[in-house]
Amino acid sequence: MSTIDPVAARRARANRPPSAVRIGTALILLFVGGAGLGYGWPTMFGGWVDPESFNPSVLAFVGVLAGLPVTISGFLVWASILLKARHFGLLYGFAAAWAGAGTGALVAGQEMGDAPLVSAVGYGCLLVATLCLAGGLVTARRRRVRGVRNQEARQTGTTATAVVSDRGYTAFRESDRILTTVTFTFTDNANIQRWVQRHMVIHAASPVVDGQSTRLWYDPEDPGNDKRIVVELADG
Repeated sequence: MSTIDPVAARRARANRPPSAVRIGTALILLFVGGAGLGYGWPTMFGGWVDPESFNPSVLAFVGVLAGLPVTISGFLVWASILLKARHFGLLYGFAAAWAGAGTGALVAGQEMGDAPLVSAVGYGCLLVATLCLAGGLVTARRRRVRGVRNQEARQTGTTATAVVSDRGYTAFRESDRILTTVTFTFTDNANIQRWVQRHMVIHAASPVVDGQSTRLWYDPEDPGNDKRIVVELADG
């Protein structure tokens, strides 16, 4: 017996935002894994090109052997973060991995001496990391703009009742969360039935079902403008 609703507690845990420690751990794993690959592979490749001078360090072997699984682990942790907080964006994770790869390659190039190609690869990786970071920032800005637009639509739009016509999934399997596209239908002020789709992360503790009702706001002057439509159930 409990004095706290176990279902509500489970929903609160599912919706709890990721901690700074978890976010930092994922980014560190991605950077370290990328650095291991960026350092290890050029060093090993240099040895294959010139077998007589092949004398790779222990770090090079560790980078080659451990870099990939560490990077994969980092992306798995980052993916679990995105399921709870999509606003972080996938590009930040790519930026961390490419920044690590570029740093590792530049270190390898310095240790190898005359290795302009390796250094060029390192700078190229850093450029990709910069582009990913810039893309993440642009995406975050667009998300903030969309949030402001949705708030304005709530205040100035016409309210209607929307019904889930297709929940977009069949059952929960290995994970207790599903990223899917949910279809809603509503009738506007001209008595025209319309459909709108929204990407949603659905938790097993609070599933979306066909026929479920929710509030919806739309622009009465332009009811077909998808950007001016806000679905309460999907506006999380």
